[in-house]
This record gives sequence, C-alpha cells and structure tokens, in this order.
Amino acid sequence: MNEQQNIPEQQPDNRSERQQSATPENSSENSPAQPAENAPGETFFENVQNEEGMSAVTQAATLAGLHPSIKDMELHHPSPHHKKKLMDYLFEFFMLFLAITLGFFVENMREHATEKKKEKEYMRSLIEDMKTDTIKINNYVGYNNYVLAGLDSLINAIYLYKKNDTAIVRKIYQWYAYAARNHYEVSFTDRTMSQLKNSGNMRLIQKQKVSDSIVDYDDGIKLTNSQGNTNKTKCEMSLDYSGGIFDYRYLRYTFIKGSTYDFSSQQLKLLTDDPVVLTRYANMLELWKQVIVVYIQDLYGQKFKAQNLISFLKDEYNIK
Repeated sequence: MNEQQNIPEQQPDNRSERQQSATPENSSENSPAQPAENAPGETFFENVQNEEGMSAVTQAATLAGLHPSIKDMELHHPSPHHKKKLMDYLFEFFMLFLAITLGFFVENMREHATEKKKEKEYMRSLIEDMKTDTIKINNYVGYNNYVLAGLDSLINAIYLYKKNDTAIVRKIYQWYAYAARNHYEVSFTDRTMSQLKNSGNMRLIQKQKVSDSIVDYDDGIKLTNSQGNTNKTKCEMSLDYSGGIFDYRYLRYTFIKGSTYDFSSQQLKLLTDDPVVLTRYANMLELWKQVIVVYIQDLYGQKFKAQNLISFLKDEYNIK
C-alpha cells in the first residue's frame, strides 16, 4: 500500500491531444478563413497571420532584422508589354531592308569610282607604252632599211662575181660584214598590256570601242612579232650558210678594235668559186630581203595603229 502511495501520479499524455489539434479538422477551427481566390496583387502568405495578428510577410521581415515599418509590402507587377501589330513588323523590316540596300549602293558606288580611276590609270600607262613603241618603230625601220639596201647590194655583187676580180670580192666582203650578219626586231613594251590581259583587268574597260581598239592593237603586235621572228630565222639560216663562203681571217672581231675592217689593204678571197654555192647563197639573201620588206610594212602598220589609238584614248578619257 505504501508502494502505491510512493508511485508518482502519471501525468496525462498530451501528445494525442496535440496530434489531434494538428489535424486538418482542428486547424481549420483555429486558422482564419481562407478566401476562395486571392485578390489581385496579393498572395496567400500575405493573408496568413499569427496569434499577435502579424502577417507572415511582416513576421519574416521582423525575424530577418528588417525595419518594422516594412510590412505587408506589395509585390511589384510590371506593366504589360505592348503587343506589336503587323504594321510594326513591316516597318522594322522595311527600315532594315532600306539600311542594307543603301549600304550596298554606297559600297557599289565607291567600288565603281575606284575602278574608273584605275581604268584611267591603265589607259594613261598604255598611252606612254605606245609612245615608246612608236619611237622604237621609227628607229628599227631605219635599221631594217639599211639591211635591206645592203642585202640588195650584196646580191648584185655576187651575181657579178668573177674569179680573181679583187674589186668585186672586196664589195662582197664589205656588204656581207655590214648588212648580212645582223637582224633588227622591235621589242614592244608590254608592261601595261600584260597587266590588262593576265590580271583580268580588261573587265575594267567599260566602253566596247575602247576594248576593241586595244585588242586590235595587241593583235597587230602579235602579227608584227611573228614576222620579226621570221626575219631572225632567215638571218640565222643565211649566216650559217655563209660560213662555207667567206674566210673569217678577214673578218676577225677583237674586243679592242671591235668590228672595224679595212678591206682596201688586204688581198681578199672567197672560200669557194662554185657558182652553184654562190647562187644558192644569193637566193637565201633574196628570201630574207622579202621577209624584211614585209616586216617593215608591219612596223608601219603598227605605228599607224598606235598613233590612232593614242588620240582615241586621249579623247575618251580626257587625258592631256
């Protein structure tokens, strides 16, 4: 009995009561009524209050150490964006298209101006080249006319040749030494022409007449050069053949005296008196002479083209 008196009275267990108070049925009695729908600009936590009547937002601000005046703060809602219409998109597209188009036209105009300037520079350079070629043509026409006259005199002397006729032999040696061993071809200035053709710069020439005239002049150069190569070939052929006719003891070349010959004080003789050999050599000289005649005609024709093209380009490009 004393043991029962010493047993402390058991405290009632309130855990079941606390669990019951946490059930939805009990919480609905102690919590404020929930609105069916939040008002605009409010949240659920703004309406929840504690026992002292503080809202959840104010309580959170107090616990965070913020100023007590910060309470029930409203959330910032940005103003709704303006919805773009079809005309807005069309206007933006038009402005973008206009900017790109104007940029393209400006760049195109700048490039066109640069090409025009470059074209005129090429024409000015080509005029200078043709002036140089004209001077060359004048000089080389004179050289070839001299050779032409010398070959004609040499051919006549060969036809008059008689054995032991020292006067005729001397003339044969003289005309051979001065006229029958050299050929003269114009080396045309192709500085500008090669740049126009090889670098694709012929596209810079906008006027068809100008382009055609330049192409015609270039074709004339090719034709003249071809005849000049034939002139060189004929000279070399006749020179090789003459090695069996002339004795080069009388035609020796020295670096001190050069090719100054004194045929009057020497007893000159040919290596052969065979009329067939001499006649064949005369025929070779005659063929060479005809090639020179055609070459001189081509040079005159090219000079005429150069003069006309110079005047034409000066007028077209206003070059002084």
